[in-house]
Amino acid sequence: EALVGKCSVICTSKDKRNHPPSELELKEADYIFYRVFDVSSYTISENIADKIGGVK
Repeated sequence: EALVGKCSVICTSKDKRNHPPSELELKEADYIFYRVFDVSSYTISENIADKIGGVK
C-alpha cells in the first residue's frame, strides 16, 4: 500500500546507535518497528546492518 502524506515511524531496536524513543513519540507514532527485512536473503532480523541499500 502507498502512504499518503507525512507519517511518524519509530524504531524501538535495542541497537546502540538508536536512541530510545520517548513515551510521547511512541504514543504519537503511526508505525513502530524493531526488525528489518533483508531482501537479498529473504530474512527478518533484529540486527540492523551498518549499511542499508548501500547507504551508511
